[in-house]
Amino acid sequence: MHMIGNYLLLPDRFTAAAACFANIAVLLLFIAQKIYTKATASKVTMLKADVLSDQQGRHVVLHMQAPSFNYRPGQWLHLQVPSISKVAHPFTIVPGDDAGDVRVCMKVSGVFTAKLADACASNTPPAMNIAGPYGAPPKFGSFDAAVFVLGGVGVTPGLSLVKDACDACGHENVRLNWSVRSPALLERCGPFFDATSLQAEHKSIRFTPGLKGWSEYSGTGAAGESSFVRQETQKEEELPFGAEAGRADYSAWMSEVRNSLASAGKKNAVLFLCGPAAMIQAASKAASSGPGIAWAVHVEHFNFLPNAPPAKQPPAPAVTAVAPAKLGGGTANDADINSDINAGATMEE
Repeated sequence: MHMIGNYLLLPDRFTAAAACFANIAVLLLFIAQKIYTKATASKVTMLKADVLSDQQGRHVVLHMQAPSFNYRPGQWLHLQVPSISKVAHPFTIVPGDDAGDVRVCMKVSGVFTAKLADACASNTPPAMNIAGPYGAPPKFGSFDAAVFVLGGVGVTPGLSLVKDACDACGHENVRLNWSVRSPALLERCGPFFDATSLQAEHKSIRFTPGLKGWSEYSGTGAAGESSFVRQETQKEEELPFGAEAGRADYSAWMSEVRNSLASAGKKNAVLFLCGPAAMIQAASKAASSGPGIAWAVHVEHFNFLPNAPPAKQPPAPAVTAVAPAKLGGGTANDADINSDINAGATMEE
């Protein structure tokens, strides 16, 4: 219909015909891409499927075996679950322990991930295929340093890229800032950073649910076992993996990082950002607020499809203004850049 409309409405028939042919070409390329993706999809063997649950929501961690699937750190794949959706969904690849190991970590934030979490929690993970890998991660060897600012489940690219950056730039030239609300996500992903050569003083993990301790949380594995159970008995100084309670001050942290790298003679660095838009904006602004380092900014977004705009509401009927009654309470903090730190999620239908 769109192509017919172009042909009928455009005054120049030659232009209209060209537009129609261009639309046809795009449609054919789209169909070819879908056929290629389906034809090259690799069947996987599910080794384990965990559903991690806490007061911040649910996360699904898939551990799959795909011997012929080769990928580089920071790349992503298309996950196909035919019994749940005909649409393939993109997820960042989390490194495995052995060749052919493929892991995916996702936040449950929509229809597809909710159905997948329910299926995995019922001890019968559905059949899955993966296609890819895709993406062109930054080449850290071309830079003096690398700085990672990650939010919530946006940590997934960093689980492999931080090690890659340490190998390329030297562990003394890599910095990490990760803000996380989910205790279960912190417990699951924290060991990846401990396994790298990243220096402890160059790692800032901020645990930001507004709690000084841990609330009880639990995860359910593929066999139904209960894991990750803790009571709210830990004090702030006992948070694992060097995490600290409280929100990140990106301006102060980026200023410290910039001064530290510049004093060490570093001229340029990759600034890798992955997380909610407010975090990315705050970190980018902080990085550009002072001289000393030439930044190559690499941004990864998780929300590929915007939400549909709300339907227009009919105008409210006229009312007579009256003096409002006094109400107690504070003001809303709309400028809180950490308010949606864990909102990053993969594309949903």
